[in-house]
Amino acid sequence: MNKRKTPGKQIKPPHIPKQELEKGLPEESLLDRAYYSQLALSHDDFTGQVTEHVSFDQIVFQQVRMSKTQLKKVQILDSRLIVCDFCYSCPACSFDSYAALYAWISIWYKKGLL
Repeated sequence: MNKRKTPGKQIKPPHIPKQELEKGLPEESLLDRAYYSQLALSHDDFTGQVTEHVSFDQIVFQQVRMSKTQLKKVQILDSRLIVCDFCYSCPACSFDSYAALYAWISIWYKKGLL
């Protein structure tokens, strides 16, 4: 059995600006085809909302509720999720299953990225 480590892509922590992020969304709910960038979402409740083609870039999600939210074709880049409820949130997102999502979150957590 070959025990040599093969070089591969390293998981890197999200690139979030050092300056204080703007708090909350510019509107009260998530919008279709919206691009959200450099925001701090804390204790927001998006339960039951339905959106398509939404992008989040450099967002800190902290205790955000998205239970029964449908995020169709969502993209999350350079973001940090802290104690969030995404249960049943993205049945059509880029993760093929909740098992795959759980696997990635476990890897990120073990590497200290969450």
